[in-house]
Amino acid sequence: MYFGYVRKHILNWKNFILFLIFLFTNLAILLSISVGYTFTLLKQSYFYKYSGFRTIIVDSIDINNLKKMDHVLAVEDAKYRNPLTFSSKDFDSDLKGEVLINALISKEDLKIKRGRMIKNANEAICSDTFFPYEIEVRNGKTIFNKSRIISGKSILNKSFSIYENDEKIATYDIVGTFDTKKTMNALNSCYILKDDFEKIIQDESDLNQSISNSNESGSMLLVDKYENVEKVLKSLEKANISYYVVSELNEEYIKILTYFPIFASIIISLLFMIVLESFLSKKVKYRSKCNAILKSIGFENKKIENINILENIILFFISFLISIILYLILFFYIKNVLLAEYIYDGTFIPFSIVPIILSFILEIIIILLVNKRVLRLKLNKSVEEILL
Repeated sequence: MYFGYVRKHILNWKNFILFLIFLFTNLAILLSISVGYTFTLLKQSYFYKYSGFRTIIVDSIDINNLKKMDHVLAVEDAKYRNPLTFSSKDFDSDLKGEVLINALISKEDLKIKRGRMIKNANEAICSDTFFPYEIEVRNGKTIFNKSRIISGKSILNKSFSIYENDEKIATYDIVGTFDTKKTMNALNSCYILKDDFEKIIQDESDLNQSISNSNESGSMLLVDKYENVEKVLKSLEKANISYYVVSELNEEYIKILTYFPIFASIIISLLFMIVLESFLSKKVKYRSKCNAILKSIGFENKKIENINILENIILFFISFLISIILYLILFFYIKNVLLAEYIYDGTFIPFSIVPIILSFILEIIIILLVNKRVLRLKLNKSVEEILL
């Protein structure tokens, strides 16, 4: 009975305005929660696990003593730090492709997705989402053609050779693939054993590219966890060892991107409550004749309240479904178009249904509370004014 009445009376200009209020509020809260939640995921799952933020170059070659430090996962010569860029005919016949060759320092930092970890010489593991091509730049804008991505299944157990100016440098067998989403590696990354990497850099005169690694001095420390980096730095300071961190995470920037959306969501929610209460008060007055008729034919106040609440809930559900569609379109446009170059560099923007669920719960609670409050305060008064 409630649905039949609501269906007949839901189409009016007041409800259209309420629908727009719901729609814009849905999008605002959904986007705010999504930004905060996304950066929280990036911080915990990507930034804090990225080896660059946990790698320290020290002015010391006393590797044995460095290994004894707490929270140090691995210590190696600094020459293994930077990846080397080569072309490969196996992926790009015109030699415009790019493959980044990294020395394997810590197996713990790589999650094998297919195959196995490298054990022998001339073996490699590559990104499971593999893009061994040159990234185009047009008018200063990065063009990332995702259609050329090669799946890990396609490259597993295949061989590839690396070239410098059409001269073959080495050949490797791909024995496994790793999850790039967990490492923030570029999508054209491969890892080889340190001994194989050493063979490449030991005679840099044969290569035209500048291999800065061979000129690196000191040692490279890999810290076990990001939160322990400061502890290791303090230990180095006490030992009077000079150092620098390879990549430093801007914590203040991350905090702003994490907590500002939460603050924005609270402000938007408070404004939503104020606007909604004001509008519903006017709507109850606008519907006073309809409510008075229901009262006169025997409807109790509770049933009249339920009819009004049901009407508003239906409007909210419709607006929320539309806002989800708009949100998904915007999310994937930002991810796949505006931030494509960051995806290539290994920063995957994760999609999660959690912001949608949180937004729905928050808004439905606000709507129910405000509806109950307004109807209890305004319904009887508006009906009595008509009946009198």
